[in-house]
Amino acid sequence: RRLLRTALAQAARTAAAEKAVREALADPGTTPVALGDLLRALGELAPRYQPEASQALARLSASAPDFRARYLLLGPSSVLSAKSPEADAAFRKSLASDPDPHVRAAALSLVREPQRFQSELLKALDDNDVRVREASVHALSVPTAAFASRALGDRLANDPWPLVRAAAADALAQQPPGAALDQPLTAALSDESALVRARSVRALGDRHVKSAASRIRDRLVDAEEWPEVRA
Repeated sequence: RRLLRTALAQAARTAAAEKAVREALADPGTTPVALGDLLRALGELAPRYQPEASQALARLSASAPDFRARYLLLGPSSVLSAKSPEADAAFRKSLASDPDPHVRAAALSLVREPQRFQSELLKALDDNDVRVREASVHALSVPTAAFASRALGDRLANDPWPLVRAAAADALAQQPPGAALDQPLTAALSDESALVRARSVRALGDRHVKSAASRIRDRLVDAEEWPEVRA
C-alpha cells in the first residue's frame, strides 16, 4: 500500500490524472480505506483537488473514525486546514481535544504556522500527557512563536519532566532577544537535570547572553559536572 500511495502521488501531479482523482474523491462508492489512502497520497497536493478533497475528508470524519483512521487522517486535515473550514475544524479538534494523547501529539507535530493555532498550542503546553506537552513545545520552537515566550519559560521552570524542560530551553533559544527570556534560561543552569543544564547553556550561547558568562564558566570548571554540560 505504501508503494501504491507513492504511485498515486506521482500520478496526481500530472494533468492526465486530474479527472480520475477528482472522480475517485467524489465517488461515494470509494471505500473508506481507499479514500484515506488517496488523501494521504495527495499530501501537499490536496488543495489542488478542492473541493473534492475536503468533501472526501468530511465524509471520512463523519463516520466516527477509530484511532487508526483519526491518526492517519491528520496529514490530510493539516494540509487542507488552510483551505477548508471543515478541515480546519477537524484539525483543531485533533490538536485540542482528541481523546488519545498519541493523536494530539502527532497533530501538534504537523503544525507549520503556530500563529494560526495559538490557543490550541498554548492549551497543549498544559496537557496532562508529557508527549503532548513536548510536541507543543517543539511546534513553538520558531521565531514566529513569540506569543508563547512566557508560557515556554514556565515550562522550563516548572514542568516535572526533564525532556519537556530541555525542549523549552531549545524553543526559547529561537525567541527574540530580551532579558525576560534570558532569566529563566540562566536559572535553569541550576536545574537538577544535566540534560536541561546542557540545553540551557546552549540556548544562552545562541542568544549571546553575556550576563550569564560567569555562571556558564562555573559549569565548565566544575569537575563534578556532567561532561555534556561542560562541553
